[in-house]
Amino acid sequence: MLLYLYLLIFLIPNHCWSTTNTLEPIIVEGESIDESTTYQWDSRKQNGKIYLDQVKNLPSIDIQKSGGLGQPASLFYRGSKSGDTLIYLNDLLMNDPISTSGAVDFSSFPLIELDSITQINGPESLTFEKSSIGTILNLNTKKNSALNSSITLGYPLYRSVSVAHDGFFLSAHESKQISAADQREENLELDPYKTITFGTNRYYELNPKWLLKISGSATYSKADTDSRGGFRGDSLGTYTRTKLLQFGSTLETSTNFFEEIQFGLRTDFRDRFDNTLGNANFSSKTYSASTKIQKNFTYFQNQSGVYLTYNEGKSTDFNSRFKENLIALYSLLSLEAKNWKPSLSLRGDFTNSNQYISSSAQLSRFFLEKNIELFALSKVNQKIPTLYQLYSHYGNQRLRSEKFIGHELGLHLAVPYGKIKISAFSNKTTNLIDYDFLLSKYQNIGRSGAIGIELAAAFKLSSLISNETSLTYMHARDLNTKINLIRRPRLYGKTGIKFHLFSNLDTKTQLSYQGSRTDYHSTLFTIQKMPSYITLDQSANWRLSPNWRLELETKNLLNRKYQEISGYGTLGRSVLLTLESRFL
Repeated sequence: MLLYLYLLIFLIPNHCWSTTNTLEPIIVEGESIDESTTYQWDSRKQNGKIYLDQVKNLPSIDIQKSGGLGQPASLFYRGSKSGDTLIYLNDLLMNDPISTSGAVDFSSFPLIELDSITQINGPESLTFEKSSIGTILNLNTKKNSALNSSITLGYPLYRSVSVAHDGFFLSAHESKQISAADQREENLELDPYKTITFGTNRYYELNPKWLLKISGSATYSKADTDSRGGFRGDSLGTYTRTKLLQFGSTLETSTNFFEEIQFGLRTDFRDRFDNTLGNANFSSKTYSASTKIQKNFTYFQNQSGVYLTYNEGKSTDFNSRFKENLIALYSLLSLEAKNWKPSLSLRGDFTNSNQYISSSAQLSRFFLEKNIELFALSKVNQKIPTLYQLYSHYGNQRLRSEKFIGHELGLHLAVPYGKIKISAFSNKTTNLIDYDFLLSKYQNIGRSGAIGIELAAAFKLSSLISNETSLTYMHARDLNTKINLIRRPRLYGKTGIKFHLFSNLDTKTQLSYQGSRTDYHSTLFTIQKMPSYITLDQSANWRLSPNWRLELETKNLLNRKYQEISGYGTLGRSVLLTLESRFL
């Protein structure tokens, strides 16, 4: 079926496919108003199966998958929980408010061409719909009129297809993994994961002063954690089914006094059915409106705005319902002096559950010399509980917000052939929310902290060779018990080198290191030490013609046997073959 869908592109006339040869990724400086970094990818590297690989290349980002390609994954940023990082796709929030942690299921993302990923750690993070105590990643897709399509076949058992044209996209993929339950019962069957997504991301110029942005997607996914069940399975075929419908529109204009006035509307419908929890169904509907105003004067810029959000949902298994209102007010001020650019951001969030969140972040950037920049960042923030933590059968409406304090000090260096970032960071979170097995409810039961050093560098050594390296050393622990936090390695990093061998052939080799860390044993639920491991990935891109590209990727080239998450073994070496086309 996927192959038939892909073959439809042959009905399109053959035109030109222009390509560029750029460093992958390129670091582009963020504006002075925030401490952000935008990573842009070579336009020939478009297939969505590498979303996780692209995000994992960002400094201090650690992603651990529950099995093979396309499977659910946990994302950790500098020791924070996976739900503390906010993920936006075309400015639409992807974090799941009805999940246990508010995290993102990357495996359900549409498999379409990606234009850039912007990582935001500074004051500008408070101007988004929700306030983040980790980091914010905004993923942006292409908005051009070209017809792009790709098909990927992989071993073991991975396949995907995607078609995009004029801001619309359709994608589907299927992958299989070995679940923890299967390994425990020596049942090594491959359990399937399937997803299909249709969406759009388009800009319309109504007139020279008005711009309309429309984006949205509809996604259906199903994960089967024990497809056969029976004697060697843990149940008679357990699975999770998720439906997601998102739509957002933004209208922008300017006046003689304000540089930008923005009005936004957003809807979000989510439904999840999980028969591993006794046929549990949890759903929510979210409606939100926003207004943003930006005014620039000679010495400072200001952004101010408000978000109004209404949530309603239900849990049919326990017949519980909830409604929640949220008002978020924020203001971001950035001053500009000769060599000093301080910023200050203030935010207040009010909800009907009597939660009050005050947030502030400030950033000072000092330009010591033309090629040297010193930056200092402080962030005080709070995070409200997820809807599941508040209103599910296991919820607790008395939960307090998690409180976060973070600091960072570092240098940006422009050196011959590239750029380097060196920074030291520390953070502390109190009122941590976790599940209390004795009370069968979520409680504020912990404190955590992390300190570390980060190094990131990108070089273009010549027109033929480029390199990207990042390394993070971090100590993350529970401040109550003094025990290291699970799944947070002390040391992790990666380095990749890309060769532009011929005019139509590129190769890339990447070496990744994951240090030892602790995790819960998958069956005994005791703390165990997970060994370190090194993986080597190799890829080659061959431009067959101006319109066609062939890519061969080998992941875990050395066929290492390791587990990223306890109980979920990787399937060893994986080979992916992608055929991609681009027609104007």
